[in-house]
Amino acid sequence: MIEPTTQAAHPARFPDRVRSSGKVHLQMRVEATGRLAGIRVLESSGHPQLAEAAMAAARDWCYLPAHRDGRDTGGDVEAWFHFNVVTWPQSGKAPQAEASAPRPPPR
Repeated sequence: MIEPTTQAAHPARFPDRVRSSGKVHLQMRVEATGRLAGIRVLESSGHPQLAEAAMAAARDWCYLPAHRDGRDTGGDVEAWFHFNVVTWPQSGKAPQAEASAPRPPPR
């Protein structure tokens, strides 16, 4: 079986009004067509704005379905989003978040 993956996984945009670091672990359900069927927060550092920013990024990704026995099938893929504030930029614009590469859930 080949696990589902993402294609064009762009990083999350750091929320404008959040000035603290955090992390969000998401699970995305991918249909056999490659369509995103749902997103679930598996773990979060407690900042709702960071979780929403991670989910917004995941909604914009392109997904590839899993393959089993020569057929496309649905499945889950996970990704960690790390929002790190080292210093606030002088420009006043929000820093960018880092997102790890999506991976299938552990078995």
